[in-house]
Amino acid sequence: MRTAPPETTTPESTAEVMSLLDEALAHAMADYRAQAVADNFDAVEVPDGSDARCCVCTHPLAGLTGYYDKRDPRPRPVLCVDDYEIEIKAAGGTV
Repeated sequence: MRTAPPETTTPESTAEVMSLLDEALAHAMADYRAQAVADNFDAVEVPDGSDARCCVCTHPLAGLTGYYDKRDPRPRPVLCVDDYEIEIKAAGGTV
């Protein structure tokens, strides 16, 4: 990789380039995490009469759609739709 001679760069131009690189890295990491969330969570219909609750907020899930983490070896804890959406947003967007 070639770089500009030091006499042709300014602190401002260097800061601008670093800012753009940081932003690109943040977007790439968000895309990666969002894909991991999409790959590792499955929707599950919780039957009426079930005593299942969201593993995060303890909201009752009977008769609702929940999301469980396929990687968890225990009996699968289920997230409610709201907590799944929070996870997706934290991952960088809607998948």
